[in-house]
Amino acid sequence: MSDDKLFDQARERIKSMNADPEWRDTIMDFETRMLEREQAGEKKGLKKGEERGLKKGLKTGVLNLIDSLKDVGCTSQQIL
Repeated sequence: MSDDKLFDQARERIKSMNADPEWRDTIMDFETRMLEREQAGEKKGLKKGEERGLKKGLKTGVLNLIDSLKDVGCTSQQIL
């Protein structure tokens, strides 16, 4: 069977499937669920990234504060 013939058969099968309202609804539902999962994953990833960023920012800020306090002559006990 030639590639063109396979392509034509696939195209015809897709046309017939798209003409079926029940099949179209099933595909639309599936695509909607996939989009919802993608959006939920994105929100979860953003939240996790923000949390990591805040922790890193806080750690960096504390270390900078300690360095500054040492620069002005504070002892370790005073800094604690």
